[in-house]
Amino acid sequence: MQVKNRLILLCNLLIISVVISPASAAAKKQGTLEECQYIKKRIEHFTELRRSGGSSGTMETWKKHRARYKDEYSDLRCTKWRNKLR
Repeated sequence: MQVKNRLILLCNLLIISVVISPASAAAKKQGTLEECQYIKKRIEHFTELRRSGGSSGTMETWKKHRARYKDEYSDLRCTKWRNKLR
């Protein structure tokens, strides 16, 4: 009985480690200065396009593109490069 409990415990630990490790590895990815500069330029580009106006459909498309780049900026933790991105 004790061997069975240990086996169950080991299996549970293995499952937990497999589930947690990809998420933590993805969270640790950090963008390079070049990647972050490119993303920031794209965010600024779509911001300027929206400020210049357009049809509602076009504005929504630009808004979605801008939001995707902002998410990527956040995922890559580009705020580390904030001072160099000014």
